[in-house]
Amino acid sequence: MSPPTGRVWARRLFLLSVALFWICVIVIGLEVWARLDERATRKNNPRVVEWMELLEQGASSEETLWDVESWSYRPNASIQHKIGDRVYDVRTNSLGWRSPEVELPKPEGVYRIVCVGGSTTVGGWTNETTYPAVLQEALRLRFPDHSIEVVNAGVSGLESFGESRKVKEYLKLQPDLIVEYNVVNDISRYLAPNWTKGHRWTQRIASKSTFVRTRLGGFLRPDPAAIDRDLTNFTLANLSNLGRAARAAGVPIAFASFAAPDLAKLNQTEIEFFDHDVRFVWGMHNHNLESYLQIVERYNALLQQMAQQSGFEYIAFAESFDPGPDGFLDICHLTTEAQRLKGELFAELLAPLIESEL
Repeated sequence: MSPPTGRVWARRLFLLSVALFWICVIVIGLEVWARLDERATRKNNPRVVEWMELLEQGASSEETLWDVESWSYRPNASIQHKIGDRVYDVRTNSLGWRSPEVELPKPEGVYRIVCVGGSTTVGGWTNETTYPAVLQEALRLRFPDHSIEVVNAGVSGLESFGESRKVKEYLKLQPDLIVEYNVVNDISRYLAPNWTKGHRWTQRIASKSTFVRTRLGGFLRPDPAAIDRDLTNFTLANLSNLGRAARAAGVPIAFASFAAPDLAKLNQTEIEFFDHDVRFVWGMHNHNLESYLQIVERYNALLQQMAQQSGFEYIAFAESFDPGPDGFLDICHLTTEAQRLKGELFAELLAPLIESEL
C-alpha cells in the first residue's frame, strides 16, 4: 500500500481546518448565547430585578452598626433605613446584641436561650420580627408559668469558626441553652472559594466560560467525597469545638439543620432567580441552586451524625420547615411571614427539651 500523496494530505488538512472552524463557531456561539441568556435573566426576571434593587437600596445607606465588620455590632446602636416602602429598623442593646437588655447576673427563675449564627439568625425587618424574638413569644405562650428569655446573638456574616471563637461571649450571657443555626457563610466564604483554588488547570481555563459555568457546572464542582471531607474538617470541627466548650461550662447546645428552597416546588423563573443569587449575590460562581442544595443536604446529614456521636442535641428544623417558594427572599433569608413560621417551628421542636429543663 503506497503512502498518502501530497494531494491526499492537503485534503485531510483542509477537512481538519473546516472541522476546527465549525467547532470554534459552535463554541463561540454557545458562549455568546450563554452570556446573552445570563444578561436577559438579570434584566427580565422579575424576582432578580426586584431583589437586586432591594439590595442596592440597602447598600446605599452610609449608616453602619458595625464595631468590627462580620464580628460585632456597636453597643446601643440603631439604624432606621427606608428600603422601598418599608423601614429596616435595627437596635442593639448595651452588649451589642440585637435584643432587649440582658440582665446580668441572670435573675433567679429565668430560663435563658441564646441563639447564635449569622444573618439568618440576626436578620429581620425589625427586632421583633427576627426568629429569636418570635421564638421567645411562642415559648412564653407554651410555658406561661415560666420566665423564658431568648437572646439574639447572631452576627451577619459570621461563620462556624467565628461562632467557636465567640463562645466565651455567649457563655457570659449565662444561657440555659444555646441554639445554633448557620452554614451558608461557611459554604460561600470558605468552602466554595477553596474548592475553586483547588481546580486543575483545565478547570481553571473552563471556569472562564459562562457556558461551562451555567450549563456544564458539574465539571467545576467538587466531588461528594471532597464536600464531606471539607464540611467535616472545617464546619463540623468548629461546631464540635463550640459544643464541647458549652458542655464544659455545663450548658446544653442544640444544632439545627439548615433550611433551603425546595427545588421540586420551584418554577423556571424561580430557579433562574435562585441560580443568579447563588452565583452573583453569594459569589459561588461555579455553582447553581441544585449544587448548593446538595451541599446543604450533606451538611445536614453530617451535622446530625456529629451531634449523635458527640451527645449534642440535633434539631431537625429543615426536615419540617416548608414556607413555600415565596417564603425565601434568597437562598437562605426569609420573608417576615416565613420568619414567624420559623420561630414557631423552633418553639415546637425545642419544647420537649426545654420542658425537661424547667
